[in-house]
Amino acid sequence: MNVEPVIRLENVHALYGRTLALDIAELTILPAERVFVLGHSGSGKTTLSRLIKGRLEPSTGQLRVLGACPTTSDARDNRAIQRHVAMIDQEFFLVPRSTVVASVLHGCLGRV
Repeated sequence: MNVEPVIRLENVHALYGRTLALDIAELTILPAERVFVLGHSGSGKTTLSRLIKGRLEPSTGQLRVLGACPTTSDARDNRAIQRHVAMIDQEFFLVPRSTVVASVLHGCLGRV
């Protein structure tokens, strides 16, 4: 059975100026897989999230999310990716006294 990956990165580098922030040879996430990203501060967790969300374009390599590239696809594909990929910044935009589950579900309001 040939299953299309939900997220696929190949030889992806992300640079901030001349600083290499992320270097991924290969990452494939299949449907129904759950992935936990763990690392020290500055290890590239947020950079990886920004790449997948389409907020940052890779300096090199190929990135596919839901079968499309989140930074170079047409507007219709980008909207589809944005509806299915959520990102909450770690320190900002959280609603005080809201649970984690409620905060995540707020991201679905645009589809309801």
